[in-house]
Amino acid sequence: MAHQPPVPVAIYRLLPLLLFSACTTAEFIQHTPTLANTGMHRDKGDFAGRIFYSTGSASINSSSNSSGPSPYDALNGLQAQGSVAAGRQIALQVSHMYSREKGGSTENGNHRIVYNYRRNITEAGLAWFYPFGPKKDFFMEIAGGTGLGRYTSSEVASLQLPGGRFYNHNVFKLYFQPTVYFRSRHFNAGAGMKFARQSFGAISTNYSSDEKAAREILDVSRLNTGTTEVFFRLEWFPKGLEWLGISAHAQQGGETSQKMGGNINDSNFGLGLCFRLTK
Repeated sequence: MAHQPPVPVAIYRLLPLLLFSACTTAEFIQHTPTLANTGMHRDKGDFAGRIFYSTGSASINSSSNSSGPSPYDALNGLQAQGSVAAGRQIALQVSHMYSREKGGSTENGNHRIVYNYRRNITEAGLAWFYPFGPKKDFFMEIAGGTGLGRYTSSEVASLQLPGGRFYNHNVFKLYFQPTVYFRSRHFNAGAGMKFARQSFGAISTNYSSDEKAAREILDVSRLNTGTTEVFFRLEWFPKGLEWLGISAHAQQGGETSQKMGGNINDSNFGLGLCFRLTK
């Protein structure tokens, strides 16, 4: 007969898992998508750049999905984007996202779970753009590329757990991005979709198998998943300053293969400055 641990020991081992599943409504957020990079070019030699303050949230952590402690999210990021039309219809694109995030749950004003996240990823790709319409001020853009980055997260001490746990990994991404946009002297507007395939590798963590299960983290050495997002962008360039404007970006998506249980920041927004230079 297999040896069974004494009942008090077994209860002690299960106590963190039972407390977590019974009291926690805040999910461990495994992924934050980057804002789509679109050049919105008109012709060869055009340059477009943007610097965004970015924020977002996870619908899985909304109060409407909670029956216990209230979840919270705090996402503050910086995203830089650049695109240059190297040919009449070909553009080179590059972007970088740095995001500092905090999440968890609160009850009666006290933090029960506290996660700290840091996400860095750089993307680069090519885009083909083509004008259409009677005035040729509408364009279609088809872009694709790759991304490399690093995600780190730690669970700090709280009322529920002593902290010290971490979950870190590298990120490799492939994406495909069709866009339709309008460009004029003072306004740019665009809408599109971004299909991405992410691979999380070199995973290092000190979470136990039970703790991973409680946070809906797959107990694997490599995780492959996909996301699909819809985005909208509006830019305004004031009169006499057509090279410098304000850009607003909204992006909504979700996980397609559900490998992360939908635990992603699926609503993302950016507001910042945009630059465009033409020949």
